[in-house]
Amino acid sequence: MPILPPSFDNLNSNTRRFVAILSIVVSATGLSAQSTPRSVESKNVPKKDYRLFVGLDLTILHQEEFGRLTNYRDHRAQLDGANGAVVDVRAEHRTRFEHVPKVGLTSLNISEVDTHRDYSVIDNSSQNWAVQQATVESGEAKSRLTGDLKTRSNPSGRGQRNNTPSTFYEPSTSMDERIDASQNADIQIQLDEKFYADDGKQTSKDKTALVVEALLSSPQPIVDAYAVGIVRVVAQAQQKDLILFEKLEYIGPEPQKVLLRKESLPRSLEVLEVDIHIYRGGREFVTNMSDKQFGLSRDEAHEYVTLDRMAQNRNATLAAEPAWEIAPAVLLAADAPEAFDYAVKVSVDDRGRIVEISEDAILPDHIRSIVEDITFMPALVDGQAVASEVSFNLQDFFR
Repeated sequence: MPILPPSFDNLNSNTRRFVAILSIVVSATGLSAQSTPRSVESKNVPKKDYRLFVGLDLTILHQEEFGRLTNYRDHRAQLDGANGAVVDVRAEHRTRFEHVPKVGLTSLNISEVDTHRDYSVIDNSSQNWAVQQATVESGEAKSRLTGDLKTRSNPSGRGQRNNTPSTFYEPSTSMDERIDASQNADIQIQLDEKFYADDGKQTSKDKTALVVEALLSSPQPIVDAYAVGIVRVVAQAQQKDLILFEKLEYIGPEPQKVLLRKESLPRSLEVLEVDIHIYRGGREFVTNMSDKQFGLSRDEAHEYVTLDRMAQNRNATLAAEPAWEIAPAVLLAADAPEAFDYAVKVSVDDRGRIVEISEDAILPDHIRSIVEDITFMPALVDGQAVASEVSFNLQDFFR
């Protein structure tokens, strides 16, 4: 029976799950070792390449439903749930943090974390608006651009539109594209009016910007990631958590400077604590800043993934699926999904290990190598892990 800490009952549900499953994994490993007679025979110690850690899931309220952050670019956060909404993170949104046990493979390094103040941006709305108005070529276009002020001030309802201001100045684009770009620019102005100066633009001079900087590196190249900074501050005698975002196009072995910025904050702001998390497609990477880390071998990682799936899906019947959180490194460095458009059928045992790759489809050697390196969450029947066959496409990683 696994030994749990005396304070186990006082931990939150996710932390209890983390401790309980970890205890089972370690106990199982320990028991198997104890059952083996002592021997002088040398044995290679398995590498602890995988890391069990407590990560952070960020959810944002949109239309009375919280959705988990699954991607970020150009100030816009994509959410699962919440009807797949895209929301502008510069506007005010209710957010929730949930500390969740996770398993990772590629460990990133964050160092030299520091904060400093900067001048807060003062927008020149009148000039920007004049430029926009110059492109409105008909009464109908003007009507579509202006719209209802309340709707324009709440861009989250139109989050599916791409942020493509370049089309605004491109004469070869269609009128619809130019109007859409104009609306996007107008949304930014409306946000500026509220975000940078709630009580008039003149108050911008009384605001400050908070800048968090750090050095970030990864032993394996990673593209299309993003950083989320959680900064605990005291402002106007109140303690609160600020959320900062930054897109990371590339992370590699050479340390690079990362800057996260938050505008229009009180000058009296005092920073208490900074926490940085790195994600790609909603999946968090383990870093040296991750909490409660524990090294796992590949077999122990398989064991953890299996037990966690069973704990999360009691009495459920589910098909096996790849555990993309610990995807092969070559996928993390790829930004062209079409290069991985291969349908694959595999046999998986009750611990998520590939037993056989079907020969129904001819796979190039490099694709076969990637498939062999994938860890699976095993199929469940009435909550119990079972061996099964599963078909999937490597492109699924990019979705």
